[in-house]
Amino acid sequence: MKLVPARAIPVLVCIDVEPDPRCIDRENPPPWRGFEASVAFFESARSRLRSATRSPVHFCWFLRMDPQVEGCYGDAAWFAREHAAAIATLARSGDEIGLHAHMHRWDEPIGAWIVDHGDPDWVAHCLDVSFDAFARSLGRRCTSFRFGDGWCSDAALARIEAFGVRYDLTGEPESQPRPSLVPGEAATGSLPGWVGIPRAPYRPSREDFRRPDPRRRGGLWEIPLTAGTGSDRSDSSAPWRTLNLTIEPAIFRAVVERVIEGSPRPYLGFMVRADDSCNDAREVVLANLDFVASHPLVRRFRFSTPARAMRRLGLLSLGERLRGTLGFVRRRS
Repeated sequence: MKLVPARAIPVLVCIDVEPDPRCIDRENPPPWRGFEASVAFFESARSRLRSATRSPVHFCWFLRMDPQVEGCYGDAAWFAREHAAAIATLARSGDEIGLHAHMHRWDEPIGAWIVDHGDPDWVAHCLDVSFDAFARSLGRRCTSFRFGDGWCSDAALARIEAFGVRYDLTGEPESQPRPSLVPGEAATGSLPGWVGIPRAPYRPSREDFRRPDPRRRGGLWEIPLTAGTGSDRSDSSAPWRTLNLTIEPAIFRAVVERVIEGSPRPYLGFMVRADDSCNDAREVVLANLDFVASHPLVRRFRFSTPARAMRRLGLLSLGERLRGTLGFVRRRS
């Protein structure tokens, strides 16, 4: 391993909290067993990572509160109300509580859910419902966000920024455009992909969310997840993989090492669904977390909220740091 700068390396673990099945039975919506299992799973991981890093460990939880949840459970804020005690405990631990929104729409003629990215009005409605539910259930504005399926648009990003979001963690470097996440699934529009985006946090252009706008001095930050290839550096045709904690451990390790070695100011951003802590992917998630906990540089790793990660990277202005401190004090009071 090459030497890296002797500074803290922020680590962002993004946990998407959503129903275990992708297509929910509207007549018999299931409990979210994945979240229930993930709380215990990540508390155990927190203890081990805290011992390994000798530092506090914070995770980032992104909750679904969109029209699909509303249509199946009667209220978009159902989950937050049903699991209020667990969410409050995570918040007291210093974890980030944000939003994760999908654009599913029930189509009565075909009797199925459609992923409706092609209708800007529906997308706006999904976001409005989600942010309203978040404010009602948590009593504050949402500052961190992840779009479902790796989708994004300029209009949608502008809308979440208007709601007060400061950090979007959807970006997947070099992910290619494609019709939909699940082949054959009923869908409108497409996934635009994230080809060409920076590998570091940036303020997105209002004309193209994939391009940084160096003129912007305020507003939303895009914090891309960690991505790379698991093959030899000389193989330019190798596909890029976003670091989901369920990814093959050999690829996961290779990408982590290259990011740490290749960046003057490295950080790591991982994603995982909450139910992956209790399904067939559990052992892979454990293996990848074990690799992180036993890494030679683990004493430099700082498992962070988005705001703390940005401060550690030295990217926030004085005004942003002050606003973040005031917001933290208000949430704790």
